[in-house]
Amino acid sequence: MAQQVLATLILALCLSWASAAFNCSLYASTCSGTTGYTAYSSCSDTVAANLGGMACRIYHLGVAAMAGNATEHCPHAAQDATGPCATEVLKSFDCSLYASTCSGTTGYTAYSGCSDTVAANPLGMACCTYHLGVAAMAGNAAEHCPPCRTRSHGLLRYRSS
Repeated sequence: MAQQVLATLILALCLSWASAAFNCSLYASTCSGTTGYTAYSSCSDTVAANLGGMACRIYHLGVAAMAGNATEHCPHAAQDATGPCATEVLKSFDCSLYASTCSGTTGYTAYSGCSDTVAANPLGMACCTYHLGVAAMAGNAAEHCPPCRTRSHGLLRYRSS
């Protein structure tokens, strides 16, 4: 009976960690003192682009935050994760995917210097990354490529002259 209660508690804890968002502040405060620590580039943007897709990192960050666990678990919660979270691929804006997915839609505009624009404007790309991901799914390009072209959602908003 005790094993069943313990298993239920562990499952509830895992589910609560998996349904939560990755906590950028907790990552920095917990992991910044560990060997090999690297800050996330635009952590909040990464989290927004990967809602529901960071369960492994969320779990390991939670374990890392417990006394004595940071050295072992912070590398698993990192942006370039190691160990069990290395296969958890984070989404980011992909210029090639934008061109191949959206070039056939009405109003398509190629972005000259797309990679430079993305690199120079890491904050705020989550919305465009989301729309591009949905646009890449069959039948969604016509609806979801235009937001990546508008000033309110996409790259044009972040382009510098």
